[in-house]
Amino acid sequence: MSEHPSFFHALAPVLVANILTVVFVYSFAKISQKERSGEEEGRLTYMWLILLVLLMMLYGIYLWGVHPFEK
Repeated sequence: MSEHPSFFHALAPVLVANILTVVFVYSFAKISQKERSGEEEGRLTYMWLILLVLLMMLYGIYLWGVHPFEK
C-alpha cells in the first residue's frame, strides 16, 4: 500500500464538513421562514439547530485530532 491516502480518504472530512454546513444553513433558513409566516414556533425547532451545532463542533474536534482521553 502506498504512503499517500486515496483521493476519497483525503477529501472525505472536507466533504462531510461541507454537507453539515449546508444542512445547518438550510435548516436555519427553513425555520426562520416558517416562523415569519407563523407556521412554526417553539423550542423543538431551536433544539434541532443546537443539536446540529453540537454535531458540527464534535466533528470539528475529531477532524483536528483532539483526543482528550488519550494519555
